[in-house]
Amino acid sequence: MNYAEDGEATGLWDWENGKNSEWDFINLDFLLTSLEEKDWIETKKYSELKNKKKQEDLTPIVDGVAVWMSKAAKGVGKYSEKGYESWFDFNKNSPKLNNYRKDYAKYTKFIKENENNKKIAIQNLMKLAKENLLSHQFEFGCTGISGRDEDWKNGRKYSIWENVKTISVIEEAVSRINNYKDEIYIKDINRDNIKEIIVVNKNNFYVFSKARGGRLLFWYDLEKGIEIVGGELGTKAGEQYYDGNFPIVPLEIKDNVRFMTGSDDLLEYLRDTKFNVRQKALNEKLLLEKENGFEYIITDIYKAEMDYSISNNSQLVFKYNNFIKTISFDENGFNIKYQLPKEVKGIKIVSEFQPDYYAMINNGQKSIETESIENGIIVKNVITNNNLIIKTDVENEITEENSMFGKIIILKSYNKNIMMEIRKDND
Repeated sequence: MNYAEDGEATGLWDWENGKNSEWDFINLDFLLTSLEEKDWIETKKYSELKNKKKQEDLTPIVDGVAVWMSKAAKGVGKYSEKGYESWFDFNKNSPKLNNYRKDYAKYTKFIKENENNKKIAIQNLMKLAKENLLSHQFEFGCTGISGRDEDWKNGRKYSIWENVKTISVIEEAVSRINNYKDEIYIKDINRDNIKEIIVVNKNNFYVFSKARGGRLLFWYDLEKGIEIVGGELGTKAGEQYYDGNFPIVPLEIKDNVRFMTGSDDLLEYLRDTKFNVRQKALNEKLLLEKENGFEYIITDIYKAEMDYSISNNSQLVFKYNNFIKTISFDENGFNIKYQLPKEVKGIKIVSEFQPDYYAMINNGQKSIETESIENGIIVKNVITNNNLIIKTDVENEITEENSMFGKIIILKSYNKNIMMEIRKDND
């Protein structure tokens, strides 16, 4: 019996509705007591089984499905489809499900072919690829997810299933490990019909979005096989997919708290918390100062289509009107030089970092610490000792926020020409 299967069993929905964690055990006790009261069921602990083996072969077990699921396949009730005879009909013939099955099969094959590779970096990347594959199958096969089949045919996509395509980025990183050379090239690396800029330099693998402000979408250390920027497993409930470059707005649910029930502590937490998901790095906003001293954003650079140029496979320059972002790469990371338009008073740079993302998603926030240094901050993975140093050339305002298994570092500067460096520090 697998009790901890879903939120209903683990008590999450009970917690949301004002119950405490003990309610989970009350539910389990009720279930086990109900089983014990059945004359035709004998309950045993696993430790009581001889040789830890099942006592009777019950195969074949007749396929079955919940009544509500078959009704939903016919268009009845919540999360429904329409036009199917049963859930089995939907599962077999849904064009939506069959489309994603092809992706799951493609990436499963890739993982199986590489998980026993002798190179440690590739082994580590396969661990992360497995997390991606499993996480992006959440609720697969359920009717009505992200709308009906007809919605999917009309272009509505479900982020959880679509984002399995981020494994294509890992595929490309593995190919660079096997056939290494420093280079900068253009490719639709995450299969979203938008070409990204890929930089391979000194065993670092970067993916930049020229379509969305020169944001840093991914950063892998090719020697260790770890992800430093990406954070691709976080997804907002019901999130619609646009493309793999699209900037995700932090989720705030404070306006919905008044409709919820729950403990005062829970409601206060939900009211005050901003949930950062897939923020990526180098999200810039330009600031203009009003006469009354307040700031407002005049340009969200991180949403803009950028002009760019490449120099000697070691430098990448993004331009938008009179805004210039020059990125120079070296062994441990990169330097950035910002040149701001004359009318701009300052810049705000928001970045999400996950030095060794695989370790962070398997150890949680306890794996992440920060340390303030002169003109900068260090983001530390205390589990695997993979750290990042973020520094500027002069004193600036630096703040931090939590993200889903990462850290958001926010830098605000009022210098016209700011220099920033982001480097690995594993000593």
